[in-house]
Amino acid sequence: MTERFRLSPAALVGGASLILSLCAGVPAGHAATDTSDGIDTLPRSPLGHYLAGRYAQQKYDYHDAAKLYALPLEADPNDPALLTAAYLALIGDGQMAEAAALAQRLVSIAPDDRLADMVLAIETIKDGQWARAAARLDAMPNAGLNTLVAPLLKGWVAIGQGKPDQAQDAAAPLAHTKGMNAIVELQLALMNDVAGRPDQAETHYRQALANVAQGSLRLVELVGNFYQRQNKIAEAKALYDKATGEQSSGLWLDQMRKALEAGQKVAPVIATPQQGAAEVLFEIATILVQQEAGEPGLRFGRMALDLQPDFTLARMLVAGVVSSQNHGEDAIALYREVPSDTPFGWQARLDIALELDKLDRADEAVALLQTLIKERPDQIEAHLQLGNVQRAHEHYADAAAAYSDVLQAIGTPQPEHWSIYYFRGICYERGKQWPKAEADMRKALELQPDQPLVLNYLAYSWIELGQHYDEALDMLRKAVAGRPNDGYIVDSLGWAFYRLGRYDDAVAQLEHAVEYKPVDPTINDHLGDAYWRAGRHVEARYQWQRALLFKPAADQVPTIQAKIEKGLTESSGG
Repeated sequence: MTERFRLSPAALVGGASLILSLCAGVPAGHAATDTSDGIDTLPRSPLGHYLAGRYAQQKYDYHDAAKLYALPLEADPNDPALLTAAYLALIGDGQMAEAAALAQRLVSIAPDDRLADMVLAIETIKDGQWARAAARLDAMPNAGLNTLVAPLLKGWVAIGQGKPDQAQDAAAPLAHTKGMNAIVELQLALMNDVAGRPDQAETHYRQALANVAQGSLRLVELVGNFYQRQNKIAEAKALYDKATGEQSSGLWLDQMRKALEAGQKVAPVIATPQQGAAEVLFEIATILVQQEAGEPGLRFGRMALDLQPDFTLARMLVAGVVSSQNHGEDAIALYREVPSDTPFGWQARLDIALELDKLDRADEAVALLQTLIKERPDQIEAHLQLGNVQRAHEHYADAAAAYSDVLQAIGTPQPEHWSIYYFRGICYERGKQWPKAEADMRKALELQPDQPLVLNYLAYSWIELGQHYDEALDMLRKAVAGRPNDGYIVDSLGWAFYRLGRYDDAVAQLEHAVEYKPVDPTINDHLGDAYWRAGRHVEARYQWQRALLFKPAADQVPTIQAKIEKGLTESSGG
């Protein structure tokens, strides 16, 4: 922007308060996160809109950020920093055509913006302008992610030009890049497949499978699709059988297996160079998201959808990132665009239920999960998610019933199923069915003997019941060794010492627990009790007062208030 709009870096820090002071009369939070109607009421201040846009972008509210940047762009249409912020917001919101227009303006001013070059290259690929796409990719700076993405995109551009050998030459050098071998082999397989060279394609498909320890869902889908189209039924069946043995058989695999058994003809998953380029972008987006680089992962996911709007897996990935950025309504909108009559449609509705629960719309989440269970009673995921929702909202009997349905469907439990017994045990304990709870906790420990969460829950419950002190103490020591920075587990060990009358040991552990969980009312209350028994009465009352500040359960408030007033007697609890 021009000088009149520039602020020092220090002035841009802590944007919320500054935004609100500039946008007088706008309620707190309204400028950055509310609907477009709220944005339209802002005073026409380019600086105010710019700062509000930055704040919205920091909150991953790309839609509002893009709209807020419009006014400062009118005032200063060629400022590189503003153009960059605006086109990144547009990509985040999925407005790719608008982002490309700003990227075109930006590269004419700042030709070293690598992502802007990528956006423009994607637009030429989408339109099938192969010569322009090749020129754009050749001119891109060879730095950052461009070094990984550009060679593969050049390969697909060569396929679009009818030059499969040139495609091989463009992509092959990347195979020597650490971690890229399997991706390059898959891309070479797809390129040869689309080019009508099945023998070369199969060689690369086999190499892609050999280069990963466990086939990813997408890799199995793509290779299996190739085998089915080539009428290599035995190879396809072996691939699906191996995938079923390595990971839970999802609905996607069930559908592919049924098509195989029925002898149905299947269409290629990747049929055009545009779809191939979208696959490249999706693979890069997946890697970035797995490495917790959600924002750049989102951008590559959006670019993949720009090339292939019906790319369901890319849409699911984008929705997952949007969900992780705490924009549940936007995530739900993306999930609802997944066709419901597909295997991924069922998964998308499961994810919608999760988002509804996160948005405090638990009744809607439960209703949707119950519908999904009726549709596919054999799929345990909906039962498990229903149990988790019911447990989180303290509907313990309903949650226990849902977990029981899961365990019945599983049959013989495996070590990875320990958590289901653990969660059901929690529900039984909260529902005052201790024998059932204890049995489930013991079963969870049978499946995972050193699981700290289970050790802690069972041992703490025993302590509260006045049972098995020695065994509980040993279990808690093991739990703390497994999770030494978990304030709740450290608290349990301190409370065990308290119950055994070892007050100095209790104080030492509970002080550590408060360090890890300083605002937990129960832990502060426990530390107060330990201080009192250790003769440190002033500190005890201070901790009890802190416990009240942190909103304990309503039935605990009178007890804590009484301790503040009278302290602990020899016969009083705690």
